[in-house]
Amino acid sequence: MDQRVLGGSLVAGSRTERPAGDQGDRRGVDPPPDPSPGPQDHDIGFVFASSAVLGWEIGQSNACRDLGLAAADRLAEMFHPAGGVIPVGAQAEVAAGLDDVTIDCMVNLPLLWWAWKVTGEERFLKVAVSHADRTAGWHVKEDGRIIQSVHFDLQTGTRTREETHQGSGTQGCWTRGQAWGVYGFAAAYRATGDERWLEVADRAATYYFRRAGADLVPFYCFDDPAIPQATRDSSAAAITSAGLWIMAEHALGPALRQRCRDRAEALAFGARDGVSHAANGGRLSPARYAAS
Repeated sequence: MDQRVLGGSLVAGSRTERPAGDQGDRRGVDPPPDPSPGPQDHDIGFVFASSAVLGWEIGQSNACRDLGLAAADRLAEMFHPAGGVIPVGAQAEVAAGLDDVTIDCMVNLPLLWWAWKVTGEERFLKVAVSHADRTAGWHVKEDGRIIQSVHFDLQTGTRTREETHQGSGTQGCWTRGQAWGVYGFAAAYRATGDERWLEVADRAATYYFRRAGADLVPFYCFDDPAIPQATRDSSAAAITSAGLWIMAEHALGPALRQRCRDRAEALAFGARDGVSHAANGGRLSPARYAAS
């Protein structure tokens, strides 16, 4: 995605506190750039959900609401009917293409959930539901392991191959992709109340905890042969924790809510303390939180 659009959009959400009467929107909110002329990239979802949507929800900026809906229109238009998914797009920053769908896109769907609730238009819901369903079937394995990328035949929509673009190898389990899955399916459950997606999110989180290591801050790829010298990714821990908090707040079963809360708190400590926590003699046992 064009970095001018990306940067301008992400900054917008931080400007909702600016005093009204300043230059810009009359409510004191600077809207992000118009998404209409931008490139075809599925990440328009999280960019505008993190900016224009917040500008509307926090600052009640009509300009931000309109931009958020325009972005949702563009994201929904990327939907591939045969595949039943939103591909990464011809101008995506990573692995651009129309036959490739990644787990990352689950974090773009909140823009569509929001647009559906704001407008009542079922088209946003149908696209988001189809994408989430297909992603659950294509990307999430029985044991909760998530593969980042799936390619499909543009004519038939049939899955042709799977790979990981950002892990240590084509079949590696990229930990941030695992985190995107936990958060994305938790957000889908929050938006719809569909228990299928709660189960997927919980299964993915359980896999994360089985493999994250003693301090719960994972290596960049679970399957990196360079472990324990490989780079760690605290973002994966933070994203997974955010998804667990969603489940802790919205799951109906008290036992599941408590387990998600315990896991989220453990991750918060792990992300804060990182490797230094373990080096100083502290340990957070992943086995305690991996039990279903």
